[in-house]
Amino acid sequence: MAPKMIIKKLNTMFHKHSRWLFGGFTIVIIISFMGFLTPGQFGCDGFGSGSGMTVGAAFGEKVTLGDLEQIRRENDVLARAGMSMGRDMDYSEAFQRYCLEVAARRQGLAVGDAEVIDFVKKFPVFQENGQYSPARYKEFKENLVRAGGSDELFVEALRGVLLSAKLQNQLGYNRVVTDGELEAFYRRDNVKYNVKTAIFSTDAYLKDVKNDPAAMKAYFDEHAGNYRISGKVAAFLVEFPNARYLKEAEAKATDAEVKKFFDTRPQLFVKLAKDGKMPEFEACKKEAKAEFIKAACRDLAMRHAYEFAAAAYDAVSEAGDGRAEVFRKLAAKEKAEVVDTGLVDFNAPAIGKISSPELLQNLIAAFDNHWVTNPVAAGESVFVGLARERIPEKAATFNEVSAQVAADYRNAEATRLATEAAAKAEESLAAIEDGTARLKAFNELKGCTIREFRFSPAGEFPPMELFPSAGAAMRLNVDEVSKVLPAEGGPQLAILLKRTPADMKDFESKKEQLRSSLGNMKRELSIGVFEEEFMTQCQLDPKLVQR
Repeated sequence: MAPKMIIKKLNTMFHKHSRWLFGGFTIVIIISFMGFLTPGQFGCDGFGSGSGMTVGAAFGEKVTLGDLEQIRRENDVLARAGMSMGRDMDYSEAFQRYCLEVAARRQGLAVGDAEVIDFVKKFPVFQENGQYSPARYKEFKENLVRAGGSDELFVEALRGVLLSAKLQNQLGYNRVVTDGELEAFYRRDNVKYNVKTAIFSTDAYLKDVKNDPAAMKAYFDEHAGNYRISGKVAAFLVEFPNARYLKEAEAKATDAEVKKFFDTRPQLFVKLAKDGKMPEFEACKKEAKAEFIKAACRDLAMRHAYEFAAAAYDAVSEAGDGRAEVFRKLAAKEKAEVVDTGLVDFNAPAIGKISSPELLQNLIAAFDNHWVTNPVAAGESVFVGLARERIPEKAATFNEVSAQVAADYRNAEATRLATEAAAKAEESLAAIEDGTARLKAFNELKGCTIREFRFSPAGEFPPMELFPSAGAAMRLNVDEVSKVLPAEGGPQLAILLKRTPADMKDFESKKEQLRSSLGNMKRELSIGVFEEEFMTQCQLDPKLVQR
């Protein structure tokens, strides 16, 4: 792929995936409390030792499982320094970041050791009183080694983050907008349009649709793929409320631990900064302790939930049909209530009062993973579930969805009749050569509703339901009628009544503001083009996407 094409295409990509990409170099920091205070593990979760296995391609280069594991290890290290949004990067996210680094290198971009060193010295976690602290960095490295990481891994992780940042900058952060472009854009954007619309409402034609069971069955047969019965899952849930561990968390809140927490999480206390300076620990000791306790409660709840899930996993695997009883006994030891979810639709927005798509997906998947879910945080609690029943999704029969089919058929037929009426009207109006006569005939159309409105692209927006007519009107001559315009609620015809050129008296005062806006638009377009190329040139094995 040509370098210019790559440079043209990365913005929507950065926009859509800012959770993991921008988190690295704009310092949107969310650190795992438990992960920083207790040794963790870097590594793979379920793919065995096949690190050399090819799992995708990036711009013509093969990508191995080992490549993605390296990215995940790097992300884990960054999380420990507060430079990542979390430690649970999945394979899809790792693949995206790997591909961005490949794209950057293809542009000849690189990050030298001096750039990495400079970034580290300026990062707040490694500073004391506004200055780089070798002691703090040494402490961080020691914690990293105890957790199974290394200084070299951290440096390479930073290099990747800075490389992605360079690519972003190259993709359009300095888009030039000329005065000629500004004037042309302003003239086009400040034109005022007066429009009339004929709306051939689908609802108005419903009365003309005949009740034809045979036709409805034929409609179903043609669109059978659109009709499915959603699956359902039922489970037992055990809840671990964060608040249950308040006393234990308070006991951990020694001055030394709270100070360590404060020093490694400056992002939590930015709101207390004055005159651009971060507060000293003693000045916000009370707030730091409260944040420490809150984080400790979350992590203790998660830790207990993991211990329970591990025990339940082992016990349930050996219990056969006695799974539910074993699960209940383990919950009783935790002094936790077991809640029966009943059957929950696969697409349900919540499980009772628990709004957590992640928990629902874990329950659905639990049938394929020995019944017990991973712990899932939702609200102020952590949940572990035991799947007890699953009804798979299936194709619907006509009888199961006959009411919906009848409604869909009637709507489709009414839309067809409305479209035919609009097409006849368009044909008759097109045959009238005189503009005044054409407008008169437009006003006298039958079987539709006539509405008049005015709009300007600069900010005087048309009613949302009339957007199709507004878009067509911008391309019409005065007294010219559009083609039939598909629209929600029924097709439309538009006729342009008047076009008023832009008033340029305010152009000079708005010029620089417009230059900034237009520059942003050009940048978004540039990155959007890159994303399109990115999506076609970078492919991950579907088996990894869900992991």
